[in-house]
Formats: sequence, C-alpha cells, structure tokens
Amino acid sequence: MHRGMAMMVTRLKPLSAARPAAPAAAFLALLPAIDGCSSQPQYVYKPVQNATASVSGQLAAQYQVPPASPHGDVEVATLGVTTLEPRPGEGDRTRAMHIRMVVHNRDDSGPWQVDTRAQIGSLNDYGQSRPILASATVGQPPVVTIGSSGEATIDLYYPLPRGMQDSFEVPRFDILWNVQTADGPTASRSTFNRVSTEPPPGVYAYGIGQYEWYDPEWRSNAFSRTDPLMPLYQSPPAAAHAGR
Repeated sequence: MHRGMAMMVTRLKPLSAARPAAPAAAFLALLPAIDGCSSQPQYVYKPVQNATASVSGQLAAQYQVPPASPHGDVEVATLGVTTLEPRPGEGDRTRAMHIRMVVHNRDDSGPWQVDTRAQIGSLNDYGQSRPILASATVGQPPVVTIGSSGEATIDLYYPLPRGMQDSFEVPRFDILWNVQTADGPTASRSTFNRVSTEPPPGVYAYGIGQYEWYDPEWRSNAFSRTDPLMPLYQSPPAAAHAGR
C-alpha cells in the first residue's frame, strides 16, 4: 500500500510499555553497502543543520540538551545504507539505513532515557518508520537509560522500501529523535542530504552496542512499499562479524 508523504504522514501505533526482557534479532552480521561498481562515486550523508560534531568519522549534527539550560548533548549521524544479514535459513538480507546517536548526560540531576521505538525515520513519499533493530552500549533497549555523567551510543536500523535499496536511490533521510531528561522531553528533527565523495569512504562503522532490541511491531510502523520480513527474527542473535 502506498501512502505519499505529500498527502499524509504514516500513522504510527502508540508505544506499548517496555517489556522486561527485550527480544534480540537473529541477525548474523551487519554488512557494508556497496553502491555500484568501484568506478562509480560513493556517497555519504551530511546534516543540513548543526553540523558541528563527528561520529565514527562522519559529520554529525549536535544539539545541546535541554536547549535552554544544557546538561549534555546529543550527536546524530547517518552512517549510510547497510545490510542486515539473518541467520542461515531465516529469511533474506534486509537493506536498512543506519543511524547512530551518541547521547551525553554530562551533569543533569537525574538520568536520561531514550526509547528506541520513538526515534522515527522519515522518507519523502514513503512516510515514516520505527527502527526494526536497535543496539546500545549501555542499558537495555528499547528503553536506554543514561545516568548523570554517563554516555550511550545507540545504533538504529530502518529497513528501506523497494526502489530505495542503495544510497544513490536515497537522496535524503530524516530522523525525528527525542530524549527524556530530568526536566522533560527534548525533541528535534535532523535532516541528512546525500553527497558524493571521492575517494570512497573508509571502513564502514558496524554497530557497537552489546544490548540489542528487535521491534516485533515494526511491520505495522514501516515505510510504505517496504517488503515484509519473514519470519520474525526473535531468537537470540549470533555473534556479529564483519564481512561482505
């Protein structure tokens, strides 16, 4: 079913309470994207605004949190199109946009929380999507808690629609992110535009979080024209490894 962004925004289901035991996705590895042959240009995504930070070698948007009285900051980067590799016999590879958030709670009076299900990807003409897979260096997704003087790196993966399986087909990607602080929520929208780069970018930044979460409700909150994944990957993950 097609729902154009120009006509309406995909209606996302309300978030349910966080489950005490978060299921992990049985994805064997994260594979770097290969955008055509080596003679063609490679691509990176650069933030349209607030491009004052660097995350994993990529230009990132940085935000003071909360804006009026900062006690930390959030850095957001788009690390490009990657491939989620399932266990053998458990489905097809899935092409996804990889977003990385680095959240610093420097000196707030209480902990911050990031609900990975509430970090929404947006594509022109395809609506909005929750991430199918999230991982974090601390806490237990889907709700990641960052204590005072703490830091968390959060990787989010958004499966892409048919016809948008490579970077050259995705000229822009938006992420509507939010963080719950001691003083209330801080939310913003980060827009990333694709730019060509020569020589090609370096080694792809793989997910680094040891705590993973697969969203079992992802398929009802996905971009339009995104192929369903069969079966649902809810068994414990195999060890991630680098590969092509």
